[in-house]
Parts: sequence; C-alpha cells; structure tokens
Amino acid sequence: MSPIPISIPEELVETLSIFEYLDENQLIKIQFTKQYQNKVIFQPFKVNALEKSFRELERKLKAAIPKLTSSQYIAIEGAIYGELNKIVEKQNKDDNTVQGSLSIEKTLQLRKFVIDGRVNESIIVDNRPYFITSDESGSGNYSLEERIEIAGNTFLPQDNITTVNPLPYKFESEEELEEYFAKAKNEKVK
Repeated sequence: MSPIPISIPEELVETLSIFEYLDENQLIKIQFTKQYQNKVIFQPFKVNALEKSFRELERKLKAAIPKLTSSQYIAIEGAIYGELNKIVEKQNKDDNTVQGSLSIEKTLQLRKFVIDGRVNESIIVDNRPYFITSDESGSGNYSLEERIEIAGNTFLPQDNITTVNPLPYKFESEEELEEYFAKAKNEKVK
C-alpha cells in the first residue's frame, strides 16, 4: 500500500512540506517547513469517524503548532476533504475484513468546512438551517444549500433556531441576507 498524497493548498506552500494519508496505518502525516522546525505530525484518521477524526486532528495541530491560524487549519481540512473520495476508494479496495467494505458515516452536522476552495458555513434563513456556500470567483455570489454530499457522506448545517453556543448567523429572510451582501459589496477595506 502506498501513501495517498494530499495536495498542499497554495496558501500553505510556505507552511507544509509533506501532506499525505498513510492508508495502511490510517494516519494523516503532515510535515511542516523549516520555519516550523520541520515538525512532523502523525494523526489517526478514520473515514468511518470523520467528525471525531477532524476534531482530534485540529486539537493535535493547535497543540503542536500554536502559531497555526484558523484559516490555515481550514485549508488543511479542505485539502483532506478534497482527497476524501480517493481515501475512501482505497480503503474499500484494500479492506479484507469480514465486513468486506468500508462502512462510512452517512450524516454529519458541521458549522463550517472548506472543500475545493469553497467555504460552507451554517446559517439560519427564515428559521431554516442552510449552508451558505461562497462562489469560487470571489465575486461575492453565494448559494444556499440544505445539504452537501461528498464521498458518500451527507453534510447538514449544525446550527438551528435552538442553537445556543455559539449563536448562529440568523436572517429573517433571503431578502435580508441579500441586503447584507449588497452593503458588504459597497464597503471599502481600510
């Protein structure tokens, strides 16, 4: 079995030197660059427990590299999601257990994740949960998605009208959301 390389996102080229999934051990291997003392992280990563795997990876990375920003972690997570189909296919192909194939989680509730450069964040519109999904062009366009399907997993927005901590972004209607986007497009960055 050979490692599955994970593409290093452009914004992490100065941060990461090696990024791969070691399928025989079900580990994510991340080696940082010289500015991070060439630190190497090995973290168990099981596709049949994605939410737990991502939570533990985030905890380990933040403990090992305190200077790692949230946007850098989100880019790392997005890169893993980008290779998730390959990882699942490889595990299904190589799985010789009694089960015969990998049984992965079917539904996950998330507040925010990045895949293929698109940010997906949980919001409330008209008392209904959605992911607001950014347009890749950076034009400020967006779409509202009730669910997103990737590699056999269904991702649902975690926030709903009873979410207490942290409070979700909430809009009375899609028109109100449009008003905020129109205002934001007219703002100047200082």
